[in-house]
Amino acid sequence: MTTDEVGDVVTVVEWRGADMLVNKRYLRRYQAARQLALSLQIVVDRRGADEIAHLGATNVDVVEEGVYFAYHGGTGLFSDERPNFTRLLGKRVLPPPPIEQSGVWPHEPPAEYERYIIGTDEEGNPILHSCDPDSLANYFGKNPESPHYLTPTFFERAVLDKYYADPDRYQVGDGYLHASGAWGLRLDNALQNHVAVFLGDLGRDLPYREQQYWKSYNVRPQDSMSETAIRRSFLAQFYDSDRVEHRFVASFDQLNEIWRSRFGWPLYKPLHEGDAHLVHSIHVPTNPSFGQFDDQIIRLAKLVVDSLNEEQIEAATSLPVAEAKGIGKLERLLDELKIESAPICSDLRRIQGARTRSAAHRKGGDFDLAEMLGDAPDLPALFAALLESLIADFDTIAAGFVE
Repeated sequence: MTTDEVGDVVTVVEWRGADMLVNKRYLRRYQAARQLALSLQIVVDRRGADEIAHLGATNVDVVEEGVYFAYHGGTGLFSDERPNFTRLLGKRVLPPPPIEQSGVWPHEPPAEYERYIIGTDEEGNPILHSCDPDSLANYFGKNPESPHYLTPTFFERAVLDKYYADPDRYQVGDGYLHASGAWGLRLDNALQNHVAVFLGDLGRDLPYREQQYWKSYNVRPQDSMSETAIRRSFLAQFYDSDRVEHRFVASFDQLNEIWRSRFGWPLYKPLHEGDAHLVHSIHVPTNPSFGQFDDQIIRLAKLVVDSLNEEQIEAATSLPVAEAKGIGKLERLLDELKIESAPICSDLRRIQGARTRSAAHRKGGDFDLAEMLGDAPDLPALFAALLESLIADFDTIAAGFVE
């Protein structure tokens, strides 16, 4: 096994029953790198009685360029029951390709670069330019007639769906995208409806196949990059994103740390390795479909409802209620701490209810979308509102411990 330039796993050699299959591309590149010839050889022997006697004594030799073939037949006196034999010999020699085709330094293939929309002309037609970093201008006088390396390039926000959907391999964070060490990309994902990336970063950081994927979501320039990206990239300032999912992660982590400092244990239990992606994979759905909403509500419920540290919460409560569930236990403890419990418990029950009605079970005839939406115009807006409410809840609880 190996990985290619985008991090996809490639099978180089595998057994299928008694057959060994080898990826020809990697075999030929190995030959080129080592300048080794490949010899393919076969030997087929058969011994028998009358069923092959009719072949008679035979000797055939064929030699062509790079190929040798021989066939022999006759009597071998192996035994009275199997006196006859045939033998087929074959050999083919494949010389190595030129070393330039090895694909290893200093013989890597020329880099390819996609072209992206960076503006519009007087007629409103898109202006495209290569993302090749060496063809772009910079602040030191390079390529003065070309667009600048830091030209913002915009994409539909759905470009991130592919990465959110595979959290074991990709991590989408505040201002970055990582692909399990294979590659990484700085981006502006603090915008509400789009994602922006510097033109030069697309060429420097994305493998060509990923560039092609991003090209399919490329749109004409929007108004501007986010204030978050501008302050970080051009003013070298530490600045928090105002994107709701980014603020949610920060608020969640802050509350857990403050709670741990106060009680010696976290409000939310550490996630199992298999669920470690949850915090950073939660995001506002990019379309109003139930598919994305249901997936996100399940993730959110696992994080903020199922992960409540019930045992420790119950142990810290003076008068625990035996039949109370996780949210009920939290409610009792917050009441004892003189911290308003109604907002967060109400929101947690709402999230739990949305999971039960929409995501965890088949939607029945009594499912009422309007009732679930409330004042929200659509499912993405509803999910964003839930995150906003949780942020306010977490901040309220955290403030209750500040002396």
